[in-house]
Amino acid sequence: IDIDTVNEAFDVRDLLEVEATRLAAGAIDAAGRAKLRAIIAECDALAALPERRLQDDLRELQIGIELHRTIAELAGNRLLSNLMDGVLDRCQAYVWLDVTNLNSFGDAREEHRAIVEAICNGDAETAVALTRRHVSEAREGILSVLRLRRSVYDTMNRTG
Repeated sequence: IDIDTVNEAFDVRDLLEVEATRLAAGAIDAAGRAKLRAIIAECDALAALPERRLQDDLRELQIGIELHRTIAELAGNRLLSNLMDGVLDRCQAYVWLDVTNLNSFGDAREEHRAIVEAICNGDAETAVALTRRHVSEAREGILSVLRLRRSVYDTMNRTG
C-alpha cells in the first residue's frame, strides 16, 4: 500500500462521506436518531468494560465503520450508500495498518458522538465540518504509519 493510493481512497471517502452526512442531517427522523444513538451506546458499553480484550478493541473498530455505513444509509441515496460501502471497505483495510488506533478509541468515540449529535439535531453544517475533520485525522494516522514504515525500510536498506 502506498501513500498515493491511501490519499486517493481518502479523497473519495471525503467527497462521498461529507455528502452522505449532509443528506442524513437533512433527512433524519426518529428511527434514524435511535439507530445512530444505539451505535454510540454500543461503543460506550465497550468503553465501560473494566478490562478490555483485543476482541473488544476490534469490535469497536468494526462499530465505527458500521456507524459510517449507517450514516450513508440514512442519507436516503442508495447509490451513494453503495459507493460508500466500497470506499469504507478499502479505508477500513488501511485503518488496520494504524495500530496506534488501538490507543485512540476515546478520541474516535467522541468524534463519532459529536457527528451523530449534529446529524440528530439536523445541523448539517456542523456535521459536515466534524466529518471532514474525522476523515482527515484517520487519513493522517494511516499516512504517518506508512511514512514511518518507509523510513524504517530506507534505514534498513542503507545499513543492511
